[in-house]
Amino acid sequence: MANAENKAGVLQLDTAGTTLIKDGPVFIKKIRWTGATTAGNTATIQNKEGATIWTSVATGANYVEDALIEQWHSGVIMPTLTTGTIELSMG
Repeated sequence: MANAENKAGVLQLDTAGTTLIKDGPVFIKKIRWTGATTAGNTATIQNKEGATIWTSVATGANYVEDALIEQWHSGVIMPTLTTGTIELSMG
């Protein structure tokens, strides 16, 4: 799967990189990370300017994390995703 946006306004991300995934302004409601396979796996979401919006480190296999963000941002970049999938809900 490649990074994609569904009709419900959710970005489904599984490919890290420095490319702008979604240009802003964008209102990020929630970030959910599923499918990390090992403790120490990392994920990071940044805004267009490179400032960190959210970052996490998995504590074990089958790690799941939900984070309520509810903020406007200039865009979305995901420079780090070791394993798993990020669901980024927008409003």
